[in-house]
Amino acid sequence: MGPLTRWQPVSELGRLRDEMNRIIEEFFGEPTESAPRATVRIPSVDVIDRDDALVVRSELPGLSKDRLHLEATTDTLLIRGEVTQQAEERDARYLRRERVWGSFQRIVPLPTEVKPDAVSATYTDGMLEVTLPKSEPARERKPRAIPIE
Repeated sequence: MGPLTRWQPVSELGRLRDEMNRIIEEFFGEPTESAPRATVRIPSVDVIDRDDALVVRSELPGLSKDRLHLEATTDTLLIRGEVTQQAEERDARYLRRERVWGSFQRIVPLPTEVKPDAVSATYTDGMLEVTLPKSEPARERKPRAIPIE
């Protein structure tokens, strides 16, 4: 039996990460200046819990209102959209191309039940704000202080 070696899980994770990066790069290839990857950033969201409603905010810059679709159920909010590619300038020499285009979808799980038929949304200057009124049972489930005798 050989000598014992100390197991170092952090270095093993680093090797695993490097190997996964190598596999992904081999499969997808590296983006080039003339052919950037056409991926879309999944929008980040803020979920705010107010007394009578949940508010979901998301930044969606460069997206027109008609390319945005929202659906609500009692426990989820679906945000779907499509960013279209702008026409390339002829005879332009791009030094960097980082903007992305394509469709995206984000399902936001809600921490409490809401009334899907009473949801309202505004979209101004690339900022989406969705107000989801809480259902009556959800309002009743608020924690209550219990006095100790």
